[in-house]
Amino acid sequence: MERQQSRRGKRMKRLRQRTVEPVLGSLVEYYGLRKVNVQGKAGAHKVMLMAAIAFNLKKYMKFTTKSTVSQAIALKVEWSFSSQSTFWGFGVLFLN
Repeated sequence: MERQQSRRGKRMKRLRQRTVEPVLGSLVEYYGLRKVNVQGKAGAHKVMLMAAIAFNLKKYMKFTTKSTVSQAIALKVEWSFSSQSTFWGFGVLFLN
């Protein structure tokens, strides 16, 4: 109790509340981890790993979709410039 009330303990609690606790809350609320329907530590570990992978993939997709959309737009513009010649358009798309 004394350690939690120290300056360092309060700082660690604030840090934990900003980083770890929201992730655990999201896993419980949105990823179905209110109950772990397996037996043993190994099974629970697998469930947590799968939930963490799903959470991280979802976060990763937020950052990658913007660049993918812009690449698709650039490809569309490039295709419209090169569509005067069918062979040239084919070369731009597949031979690069």
